[in-house]
Amino acid sequence: MESVLEKQCLTIDDMVHKYQDMMYRTAVKILRDPQLAEDALQEAWVKVYRSNVAVYQIEKLPAWLRTITSRVAIDLLRKEQRTKMCLLDENFNLEEWRIYSRDDTDQMVNWHDTIHEVNQCLNRSYKLKKIFCLKFYQGLSDQEIAALLNISYSAVKTRVHRARQMVKKYYGIEKKSEA
Repeated sequence: MESVLEKQCLTIDDMVHKYQDMMYRTAVKILRDPQLAEDALQEAWVKVYRSNVAVYQIEKLPAWLRTITSRVAIDLLRKEQRTKMCLLDENFNLEEWRIYSRDDTDQMVNWHDTIHEVNQCLNRSYKLKKIFCLKFYQGLSDQEIAALLNISYSAVKTRVHRARQMVKKYYGIEKKSEA
């Protein structure tokens, strides 16, 4: 147990050196991804630094740091899940989301990774990938796509549905069939 005097002498560097591993393990346990855990850890340290709380006033410093880390990790996990689910929404327009997220570099990097994953997922079917790109990247309506590709409206709807199903399967979000 640290004394009040020892806590008063702790600098942020001392805290990082002493508690970094514990906080990292906490983040990895929640996120199950070392890269995301590092992001969570960095954000947690920023929150600690900005908190302006005197360290010696905190009775259980490791527990306080673990709580901050786990809350940041949970927030990151929720953000990741929202990003992946966004693509599966029926009325989603990629261009609107791109404009919305331009100011936030982290969101753009995550968005770029998600786009790359979706492209990898749809690489098996040129037809589905083409429909997906026209609908979600260029924002064309189903009727515009049908006219452009000289196919029926119902064929466009079917291919959009199949592309969504492939993406859902890729992310493991398939609905269980009701028995």
